[in-house]
Amino acid sequence: MFRSNSIVVAILLVSYQIQKHTTIVVADSYFHFSRFYDAAEQIKNHNFSYFQMNYSFNQTGRIINGFYGPFFAYLMGGLLLLVKNWFNFQIITTFLISLISSVGMYLCSKKVTNNTIISTLVGIIYMSQVKLWSSGSTFTSISSMLVPFVLLCGIRMVTNHEKTINWIQLALIMGIVSQIHVLSIVLFIILLLPFFISGLVKAKSKSRMWLDLLFAVLITFLLTANIWFSLCYAKLGENLFNPISTSMTGGAISLRRFTILTIVVYLIQLVYVIIHWKNVF
Repeated sequence: MFRSNSIVVAILLVSYQIQKHTTIVVADSYFHFSRFYDAAEQIKNHNFSYFQMNYSFNQTGRIINGFYGPFFAYLMGGLLLLVKNWFNFQIITTFLISLISSVGMYLCSKKVTNNTIISTLVGIIYMSQVKLWSSGSTFTSISSMLVPFVLLCGIRMVTNHEKTINWIQLALIMGIVSQIHVLSIVLFIILLLPFFISGLVKAKSKSRMWLDLLFAVLITFLLTANIWFSLCYAKLGENLFNPISTSMTGGAISLRRFTILTIVVYLIQLVYVIIHWKNVF
């Protein structure tokens, strides 16, 4: 039931673009398309440069992918080579982001309620709220796609008092997030803090929880060593111009980006937490 419904809704989300046969290029799309194109050309020509952008950004040699999800950029570049054009690329990535988002939220819902119908509806609603290429917020959608899988780690912290943290699970998801979008790591750590505090209070072995957290942090650092090395190398070993400063108030962190449905869902969650405060914490 869930699989078929999610696939149908995911197809509906891309149906209009398929019908119009239009590639949507707005806002951040230019930036990310340029990154992926450069990675695709590197793969195509067997001319790899981890740091420099030699095929895009006017062939200026700017350092972008080295700081901004390098492995994910090569993955997207490889996909672009396979599907041949940007239209196919958008349709496939939109479909996959929507479907993965729905699956993740369905699994989260199933962890807290065993009602398949409710879990299916939650997954579909979440899928429909994920921002995609049409809004230009490409990596907002990819971060949203990963949120449910981070939440699964948080739910485990508050429901499994014997082993609150599966350090392999937590390290893998955080490692994947880092290879895609570094800023999301900071946001997801903040997201997990309430779960961690609540889990620590109820954990049967607090020392084991701290130890598992330490293991997760260490493995995450190992999995993302390429990113931290790049940042340190460029900042300490090279004289580079810093990015242009800009205000994020009007775009990325504006309250206008929240839909009415999102606000209603947040309010319902807040009311639920207040009413069931003792059970939650």
